Amino acid sequence: MVGGEQQQLTSSGTPGISLADLTTLATYATIDATGKTLVDLEQFPLTRAWFERMKAAVPNYEKVNGELLAQFRDFLKEKTDLVK
Repeated sequence: MVGGEQQQLTSSGTPGISLADLTTLATYATIDATGKTLVDLEQFPLTRAWFERMKAAVPNYEKVNGELLAQFRDFLKEKTDLVK
């Protein structure tokens, strides 16, 4: 409880991570890896906050996904004009 109100962790409004959260997390992370090329995600601060909460809640998220997303971003920079 924060300030007498329960903070919503997930998109479903439950304290646990749902399958929908995990699949959306993967999609959001992929779009985020492209920078602002496909979608400027900074327009959606509540979604960014959700993304940060999910990354913190999923065990070993950075270890497993962080490296692969960095490689994906590097690939896009090298092979396409999508990421500047």
